[in-house]
Amino acid sequence: MYRRGRSRRTRADSANRRVMNDAAQFIHTLPRVAGFDGLAIETQQAIARQALRCRYKTGQVIYLEGEPAESLCILEEGWVKATRMTREGREQAMMFLRPVELFGDIAVFAGSTYPGTVTALEAVQVWKIPARAMLGLIPRYPDLAMAVIHHLAKRVVHYVNLVEDLSLRSVEARLAHTLLQ
Repeated sequence: MYRRGRSRRTRADSANRRVMNDAAQFIHTLPRVAGFDGLAIETQQAIARQALRCRYKTGQVIYLEGEPAESLCILEEGWVKATRMTREGREQAMMFLRPVELFGDIAVFAGSTYPGTVTALEAVQVWKIPARAMLGLIPRYPDLAMAVIHHLAKRVVHYVNLVEDLSLRSVEARLAHTLLQ
């Protein structure tokens, strides 16, 4: 009897340590997201309590275009691509993401579906934060609200530049611009 009870406690302790290690790892990762480096430790801990670490193999889909946006993601390791399918069935790349990037956020904050499909280009590690949890944290933590605004503003600038690039530059100019970056 004594041994069995001790064994159960050991497993529970091990699970608790794993959760604490995950939270510590998440708190180490979160400030590496552009604009999130100034979050107070209390804010980081509140987000960490909601974050779930997920692993995906090469070629695995993280989420599909048109699915309800149930979580936003932070790419910790690996490389992913975000794509959309045209009516003709052609795949259009929207973004290629490397660590440490936030994605799925626009759909979560807009309360819509994911605008594209995100696929792992290699083995990846992603932190998922449930949409409802994140939306609930924003009004309680003003520093988080400011980080989100900063992040979304940078995303808008990216898309404005992309539209300018596609509409105003020749193929040769776009290629030269890409190579110079």
